[in-house]
Amino acid sequence: MPVTIQLPDDLLKETETVAAATHHEVNEIVEQALRDWLARRRAVLPVRLITYGQGGLLPEVNLDDSASLLAIMDAADDPA
Repeated sequence: MPVTIQLPDDLLKETETVAAATHHEVNEIVEQALRDWLARRRAVLPVRLITYGQGGLLPEVNLDDSASLLAIMDAADDPA
């Protein structure tokens, strides 16, 4: 989608220099910079986990045993 942005002259000139040196278009450089910035921002957003009870794992949970962990999770989903 076409969009117009305003960049400081020095930033535009440096971007044009990088684009020419790497055989890319200016819009490709700007797009990749935005994608990288957004990815870094998402990576540092805090994650809030809701916990219940006293904390810690249930006694039968072994995080090193994926098969038993899946069985426990499946059992928790079973309405019976």
